[in-house]
Amino acid sequence: MFARNAQEGHARRAWLSLVMLGVLLLMVSAAWLLVRARSVPPAGAEDVLRALREKGLRHYWPRPRERWLLLRKDGAPVGWNAAVVLPAGNGEFRGLDVTYDASSRAIVWEAWRLNADATAGDYAAGRANGRGRSLTTDTRIRYAAGRLETVQFIDGQRYASGAEAPGNYLPEGTVPLARRIVADRESSARFQMVIHSAPPQGDRTRLVTLTIAYAGTTPRGPLEGARQVHVSLGRTDSGVYLLDEDGDLLGAEDGGLSMTAATAAEVSQQYGNAARLVRALLGLSLDELGEAGDSVPLPPLTREPDAPAEADRQ
Repeated sequence: MFARNAQEGHARRAWLSLVMLGVLLLMVSAAWLLVRARSVPPAGAEDVLRALREKGLRHYWPRPRERWLLLRKDGAPVGWNAAVVLPAGNGEFRGLDVTYDASSRAIVWEAWRLNADATAGDYAAGRANGRGRSLTTDTRIRYAAGRLETVQFIDGQRYASGAEAPGNYLPEGTVPLARRIVADRESSARFQMVIHSAPPQGDRTRLVTLTIAYAGTTPRGPLEGARQVHVSLGRTDSGVYLLDEDGDLLGAEDGGLSMTAATAAEVSQQYGNAARLVRALLGLSLDELGEAGDSVPLPPLTREPDAPAEADRQ
């Protein structure tokens, strides 16, 4: 009797051991799949870039595009952002992105030009003073023949550097398209971009990782069904961007800011000179913006960038 109970005990323990081993294997497999899903090799980005180049920019931008956002923090308005994309002839495109921070009266801008398949381009970025009467270029990036040539102006010092563009390099101006393609594929990708705020590593341009990951659709709220994309630069926390079916930006939460889609008229009701400032910047070519460290004047604007529109003063 004792021997039979002992045999049954050994059998039960062996069976339990097999069950526990199976559970352990399932947990390890699940963990491996999770890690694999979260760690995206550069090839994922290269697939996105290949699709972008094969279809060309005109496929994604068949007509001029203009997008406005109102920025809020803790529910209070703190500024605006505008992005414009225009055809530039010979299949090329040019674009502008402008952000105005009302608390610091800072104006940050980016301007770019790309060829038809985004394999070559020119880029400039900088800031304007609070009155919007002059702008200073802080960064210039020229991308051609698979190589980056970068000039930066940081803390009063000028840096010139270069680097071979890696296979997952995402050209400036194409981040919205990368978000859209990743959302279309319900996938994720990890790109490399030039980091503007840090000096180069010797004479080599410093790059930073940009991770874009699809995160399903919003389950509820006014933007229910919008596609969610998480975007993180380097080791920063990811922002959440909401896209419609065409890839247009509906809103975002990033860096403590809430961004909601608006029209130029709606933005101008709170910031009367917003549209004038954007038009003034669009009137300047990349050559006119100069090199890193250069400052150029802007045409005079009718009102200050943060002055209320006439309708708000009535």
